[in-house]
Amino acid sequence: MKKKIFINALKVSVTIGTLLNLINNYDEIFLQKISFSVAIKVFITYLIPFSVSYYSSRKALADSRKFNSTPPL
Repeated sequence: MKKKIFINALKVSVTIGTLLNLINNYDEIFLQKISFSVAIKVFITYLIPFSVSYYSSRKALADSRKFNSTPPL
């Protein structure tokens, strides 16, 4: 299950990160003016959607397991 969540988070990261990088760093990427600071911004722009997707999926899975294992009142 962890592998499936990881693969899904990668897909989300590539999709959302690419769109955000095109919006935020279009000039630097296509004019090939990539400095170290721009490279860091690009990396972080992929890292944030990955982290959010991975965390939220793991949290939802843990919550559903907790909810399903709780005895009825």
